[in-house]
Amino acid sequence: MATTHEVVLARMEELYRMLFSHSGYGEMAVEIRYLRKNEKEVLIRCGRQYRYVVPFQCEKLEAGVAGGDAAE
Repeated sequence: MATTHEVVLARMEELYRMLFSHSGYGEMAVEIRYLRKNEKEVLIRCGRQYRYVVPFQCEKLEAGVAGGDAAE
């Protein structure tokens, strides 16, 4: 049940617009956790909790690029 980044970003934008247009106080929090190999969980809290499992692939590790070697 993998979700794309576009679905997560669309939900975040929808919640942001709703909070911004609200006349009172609002809060939104985003938490991202590593689940299994090649998966991350994105949890959005904004009154309710919205949970997404998104495929993850680390390009830096696969390309063999270390933390600061890109500037060389």
